[in-house]
Amino acid sequence: MKSAARKQAWDAYDAAVKPAQEIYDAAEQQAQEAFNAAVQQASVIYYAAVKPAREIYDAAVQQAWDAVDAAVQQAREIYDAAMQQAREGKLK
Repeated sequence: MKSAARKQAWDAYDAAVKPAQEIYDAAEQQAQEAFNAAVQQASVIYYAAVKPAREIYDAAVQQAWDAVDAAVQQAREIYDAAMQQAREGKLK
């Protein structure tokens, strides 16, 4: 008797819990899919907007450093030429 009652109780429990579990699982799956879609969309936006802007910024910074390097090199050449002339007694 206890066994039949226990089985009925488990059957009733399963009948109540199983649909709720299925609803929960479906909602969890939908939430995961929505999250994945949002991450994918963010990645697309990053590569469409942020990455090119970053590349432009990096190129501008590189150009600035190249200009600084060129100016320093030119100043070094002027200094070296002046020092050479001074050593040769050509500077007054």
